[in-house]
Amino acid sequence: MQLKNIYKAFENKKVLENFSLSLHKGDIICLMGESGIGKTTLFNIILGLIKPDSGEIIDPFKSISCVFQEDRLLDGFSSLDNLRFVLGDTIDEETLIKECAKLNIDPVTARQDVATLSGGQRRRIAILRALLYPHELLLLDEAFKGLDEHNRNLAIDYIKQNSDTILIITHDAQECRLFGGRAIQINTNLTI
Repeated sequence: MQLKNIYKAFENKKVLENFSLSLHKGDIICLMGESGIGKTTLFNIILGLIKPDSGEIIDPFKSISCVFQEDRLLDGFSSLDNLRFVLGDTIDEETLIKECAKLNIDPVTARQDVATLSGGQRRRIAILRALLYPHELLLLDEAFKGLDEHNRNLAIDYIKQNSDTILIITHDAQECRLFGGRAIQINTNLTI
């Protein structure tokens, strides 16, 4: 996928200007930079949630999965039901329980309403949901907030085993090192 000369403004405030990036199968890229510099806007453009004012995306990935800054889980439903909402009946319950366990979510917790879970448990279910969805590209937007070091490292290992092309927004250089990714400092006039 190639992002070419992407420009986006909101109410005459430039967020991205002349931004270009090539992302190839197998790449792990960590986008870093100040808050408000356009990192999440870039993800929303890649996801097709917003359109750039100018520029283009050439050869986009056909299937993209994402962990947003917010968990975006459905309260009133169990963790398993939240997974099924995205996956349908493509994975049986026994397999879902096994996958939950890989992120330190036990079977009892997996069957609880997500509204009753801790922030870290909710975050791990959001990560699992994104990973189990078939994808060529995984986008992670501050995906590990609320996780202690052990569960963050567990999640990163799980992601590396189950995703091959990853674009990460993070403020944490250690996360980039743990992924073995290439760090890119984003600013408004960046071309890569």
